[in-house]
Amino acid sequence: VRFLIFEVSILGESGRAAQTGTPRTQTHSQMPEVMAYLEEVGDYACFLIGPEMLIPLSGKWLRGLYIYTTHSYNVLCAWREDPLLPTVLRLYNVGPRNLQFALASLPPASKEDPRCWACQEASMADAALRREAAVAERYFAAVYHRAIWQGWSLTHFHFMRARVLQAAGRAEEAHELYRGLTLECCPDPSSFQASRERHQLSSAFVQPLWTGAVRFRGRNSTARRAAIGHEFRSAEAALYHAWLHVRPGSGAAFGEDFACAAQSWYTWSARTGHEVGAFFLAMGLQYGDCSGRMTFSGIKAAEVWYERAFRFHVDRAVRGMATNA
Repeated sequence: VRFLIFEVSILGESGRAAQTGTPRTQTHSQMPEVMAYLEEVGDYACFLIGPEMLIPLSGKWLRGLYIYTTHSYNVLCAWREDPLLPTVLRLYNVGPRNLQFALASLPPASKEDPRCWACQEASMADAALRREAAVAERYFAAVYHRAIWQGWSLTHFHFMRARVLQAAGRAEEAHELYRGLTLECCPDPSSFQASRERHQLSSAFVQPLWTGAVRFRGRNSTARRAAIGHEFRSAEAALYHAWLHVRPGSGAAFGEDFACAAQSWYTWSARTGHEVGAFFLAMGLQYGDCSGRMTFSGIKAAEVWYERAFRFHVDRAVRGMATNA
């Protein structure tokens, strides 16, 4: 078997508990042994299938985050040294940093000491990877367009066609496709996701966010304490604006512009005293999402904002306890 895809669900834990008589857990406790088995029998490397990203799961990459959760997710596995696997990663991952770290789980990196070898290659630089992802997007856009033109009226094809239109800035056309998919929502994942995308394109969703966040645009001073009340809601609106800029489907060709716009919104949210805004700003600085390069100065700036995110979090918790006392 060259490629293997399976779903991870706590239903599997229920079946195991029924067979063995052991207590059922609300976790994916079988994941470590499943990953170990696939590595032993076929030297498979496995990845969590995320939105436009593949996240390594095998060996040292498997963290408690993916085990101690009730969320279901899908996993892709392939022979670790399959020459086609890097190509699959390059076609599926849109964000440069996502691809670079996914490739760190494959040769020439070792299993025992994975390293981001792609981060050091000129051919894997952010600008080159964004161009490559844009080419892949255009190819798949043509595939979906042709499939629909030939009468393959599958929900997934229409959803992906809408995503392509949205990424190209043709939001009204995308909205109409999403609307058609939501008329009989939600017999499958594509129509369910279409309803969410349609809502996020609506003025009813965007206008309140803009109204709440616009007062903090251009803020150049940082709050000493966590935001509360009206300031917290405004900072939260700025955070949502940032997430809208980087959500899957934004388009690889515009990735850099979207990442920089998101960083501006993260900055305004963080400076207002929102701990999650500070955390996402720190991550963007650490990994150079806007600049396209990981730098020492970016890492030092990220350290400052990670510390502020923690401080804002503690301050909010203490003030909440004082309020409830």
